[in-house]
Amino acid sequence: MVFFPTPANAHWRDVHITFSDAQTVSVKVKGVRCVCDYADMGMRDRRSHSPNKQWNLLVAFARDHGALTWSSNMAHLDNKKQKQLLNAALTRFFRISGNAIEFEEGEGYKARFHVGYDASPS
Repeated sequence: MVFFPTPANAHWRDVHITFSDAQTVSVKVKGVRCVCDYADMGMRDRRSHSPNKQWNLLVAFARDHGALTWSSNMAHLDNKKQKQLLNAALTRFFRISGNAIEFEEGEGYKARFHVGYDASPS
């Protein structure tokens, strides 16, 4: 895992994660940019070396424009632990305090950062 060179005083709202494919993202925070993959961001399964469940949840957030409402198949309470682990991975990678993803009662989960796809996901 590498760390993103997050500028001082950055907040989650300054983070932009754009998927170019299922394994690669372009990241921008206050003008600082990099291209990385799931392993760079600390989301590689130790056994299979493929993307882990947290990465898959991040992909789901990208597909649903940063929010997993209760109508989404990924917003169920069983993902509570994966959401916590995704929060921890993003916090380590960006070194920004606070939750990257919040739970909104009656709504589901909402990313406090911008996440999406360059083009339609395949």
